[in-house]
Amino acid sequence: MNAPVTTPDTTAAAVVEPDLAGDWPALLTLAHVRMAGLIQENRELRDEIEQLTAEYCDTCGARPCVNPSFCEACRRADQNRKRRPRR
Repeated sequence: MNAPVTTPDTTAAAVVEPDLAGDWPALLTLAHVRMAGLIQENRELRDEIEQLTAEYCDTCGARPCVNPSFCEACRRADQNRKRRPRR
């Protein structure tokens, strides 16, 4: 028996249907579809939290910094420029 393609809303309802009680392959397929959806949601939320909690770069102003090594080189150059006396 081929398991039907489901969405997250219909997956939970399909798992508790009595006609699937003995159909382990269909139940496992539904569980895997739901789990894949939850993993994707988790990744999206984690990325969103990372962006929200990242600090702004002092050099480029991006959040998070797009090119940390370039910004670090710019900071060092600015510091060296401040240390040199003007002629």
